[in-house]
Amino acid sequence: MFHISFYRFADVADPAALRAQLLALTDALLGTVLVAHEGVNGMLAGPPDELDAFEAAVQSPELLGGAFAGMAFKRTVCDVAPFRRRKIKVKPEMVPLDVAGIDVPSRRADIEASNAGTLEWRELLRRKDVVVIDNRNSFEFGHGHFVGAIDPGTTDFRDFAAYVRANAEQWRATGKTIAMTAPAGSVVRSRVRGCRTSASPSVNSVAASSRTWRRQQMPSRTGRGTASSSTTGVCSTSACSRSRARP
Repeated sequence: MFHISFYRFADVADPAALRAQLLALTDALLGTVLVAHEGVNGMLAGPPDELDAFEAAVQSPELLGGAFAGMAFKRTVCDVAPFRRRKIKVKPEMVPLDVAGIDVPSRRADIEASNAGTLEWRELLRRKDVVVIDNRNSFEFGHGHFVGAIDPGTTDFRDFAAYVRANAEQWRATGKTIAMTAPAGSVVRSRVRGCRTSASPSVNSVAASSRTWRRQQMPSRTGRGTASSSTTGVCSTSACSRSRARP
């Protein structure tokens, strides 16, 4: 059995209709897919041939005019089934932030342009005018993080917007650039959109797979952590999209 994870910001006019299509495509699979006006975010598991068929169908022109063509699917082997059932849910947001008035699909290129490659990320870590925010939970933060990174102490995705609003005035006043990192592309990009709306237009981000994340957190001789070679160049979605995404 294999597990896949995927997401794509896209303009979904009728989430309920897309949900019905996804239900028809996932009869032989287990897991959860969230559908919103701003796109899809999902994790599914099943036999490799069924996953192959799903990935091909989702990216076809018949589904939302090909809006998900080229979407990255990260695939891993499972010893046991990671899910007990299949759930396709319609949600107000892919990642709930409760920040109103943001048209994410129309800003997709702007958000993706914020991704930082390895060299740029290292330079951001060296700069004194950069605030580095770690978007993982406090438990993960406590097991390793970039030197100087801030744990916002949020327990819910919605808490992040309040954290940004509480600090935005100070960041603006001191001309800070915001750099954020998270193990999932959909999380960090959703938070980039909220941070740019509430705090500053100067926001950079980097996302990594959980496997790559461990290598990134290992302290280097400079004490600033090491970036995996899989993040070199400009990240398009996440570090693992280059090394593990299926073509």
